[in-house]
Amino acid sequence: MIQVFRRPQSISTTGKLALFGLEADQTYIVTDQDLATPSPLSGRDLMSEGVQVTLTEKPSAAILFYKKK
Repeated sequence: MIQVFRRPQSISTTGKLALFGLEADQTYIVTDQDLATPSPLSGRDLMSEGVQVTLTEKPSAAILFYKKK
């Protein structure tokens, strides 16, 4: 599970979060709890590129779930 928070004073709306300890050759399904749109991403991409999260409201929060396919 990934929890992301945007504070009231934050000027950033988007961030990329790299994950650690995944299996590079495996596929993971990442789902934003609010959007409920699953995205398949490789462990390699999640660890090097990261997952992008956008929070337009402030303050706000997002919860993403990921699991090995």
